[in-house]
Amino acid sequence: MGGTMRLGSRRTYFQVADCKASQLYGNQRFIDERHRHRYELNDFNTYLQQVNPEMVLQLEKAGLSFTGKDESGRRMQIIELGNHPYFVGVQFHPEFK
Repeated sequence: MGGTMRLGSRRTYFQVADCKASQLYGNQRFIDERHRHRYELNDFNTYLQQVNPEMVLQLEKAGLSFTGKDESGRRMQIIELGNHPYFVGVQFHPEFK
């Protein structure tokens, strides 16, 4: 399992102003949280450092929403299930700094 470790504080920008994660962080425009991981969500054949762009639309049609992204807008940091009261997934350690 080689790969580059993604470490340290990274900025995440909320894409949806009233999403669950944004509300938990006091409706800020962005947050800085600690990362410590190697791989991120992608297709099942290749490890990429971002979500497979071909899958984003399909995942969104299935009800998932990418509500937080990095400064480039390519790396998905927060995902939520719209009709669920508390389903939130993140790529960082949510320490609510």
